[in-house]
Amino acid sequence: MNRVLVIMSTYNGEKYVREQINSILMQKNVEVSVLVRDDGSTDGTLEVINGLQDDRITVLNGENMGCEASFFELLMHCKGYEYYAFSDQDDYWEEDKIISAIQGIQTENGPALAACNLWACDEALNPLRLTYDEKSFADLGKQMKRDVLRNVHGCVLLWNDSLNDLLRPNLPKSKVAHDVWVNAVANLLGVVWLDPKPHVRYRLHGDNVSGLATSAWQRLKKGIRLYLGKNHRQMDLVASELLESFGEHADKDSQGYHSLCVIRDYKKSLKTRLELMRQPIICDRPLWDALFWKLCVFLNRF
Repeated sequence: MNRVLVIMSTYNGEKYVREQINSILMQKNVEVSVLVRDDGSTDGTLEVINGLQDDRITVLNGENMGCEASFFELLMHCKGYEYYAFSDQDDYWEEDKIISAIQGIQTENGPALAACNLWACDEALNPLRLTYDEKSFADLGKQMKRDVLRNVHGCVLLWNDSLNDLLRPNLPKSKVAHDVWVNAVANLLGVVWLDPKPHVRYRLHGDNVSGLATSAWQRLKKGIRLYLGKNHRQMDLVASELLESFGEHADKDSQGYHSLCVIRDYKKSLKTRLELMRQPIICDRPLWDALFWKLCVFLNRF
């Protein structure tokens, strides 16, 4: 039976974390363990988790460093399993979530990543909408190979030990989301398998640490916060790190590799900024999204 380590960062999640962990422990046809790092919760999150009294759960206590840094801290502890997965603290996994992902990539010998569709749900886990229809999910798979920094939500990702061996010694120093980094390495060097069926219920509520930005206005607000605010994201540094760490193993003729080079170099001149504005990662988006990203590029804030 496949051994799987699910890693979870918690922060003030006492309301839903029991239900989520129980849904992980009830996964079918796998031997699952859960590694939790609590990111300095001030509520009863740790009491809830410890109250489950299950030896498949390991808890690390830490100071507050933010969700993304906390997940990278957890990645350093990922070893000794066949598969690994991210988990949010407040979702719910269908019982076949893990085994379905494993079946999608189990024949791959090299680095492989699996992801499924997900339901956006209300606080009671009643489905509101599918995040992707079948066509848009298939299109996303093509876009990710072409635009390495595109990603699927972290809560649906599962990867094999071959990809994990690349990730652990090459964690980023620049500011980047944990799911973007893992997805990018798989996009650049491995196989990404997408299951259009939803196996995760993503709970939408007022206390989400990282929300599912689906409307144009939500995406715009999130983009302004991450790219135009203080200590903004700098994707050229992320692209540079990816190329430094993994470029020698990548296909130099691939569109994904070329896209990373364009992002890495875009601040050099007006010409390089214009070149990035013409890339699919900017242009192949809804009108207002594309205009926002072009503004970020023009201001050297991408």
